[in-house]
Amino acid sequence: MANNNNDDEGRQEYRLESGEVVYIELESADAQGLGGKFLISRCVDISANGFQVIADEPLQIGAIHQVCIQLDSPRCGKYMVAEVIWSRLYEGEYDEYTIGLRLYESQDTDIIKWKEVIAERCTL
Repeated sequence: MANNNNDDEGRQEYRLESGEVVYIELESADAQGLGGKFLISRCVDISANGFQVIADEPLQIGAIHQVCIQLDSPRCGKYMVAEVIWSRLYEGEYDEYTIGLRLYESQDTDIIKWKEVIAERCTL
């Protein structure tokens, strides 16, 4: 389901409801591939230029992270770079946070393929 919304979250494009898992890199692994730290979150909605997730801890506004979203359809992972636009306590029964992430146009990422996936979903 899509909705066009330009609300207090600063997004002015169609959003698609989503439930995919997003891995947000908090600390990079060392040269041997050891020691990386990730925040595992779940999507609430997605768009061509970002997504909203729910996670167990907040992120610093303005921070830039490597992210990987695990898509259900098509089943694959998309690796991108995202900036934290907002992070706030979620009004639910658990201590969770909603986080708004804006995707960057960046080389060596899957941003073009991501936008193609979103365009395809918008036509369904």
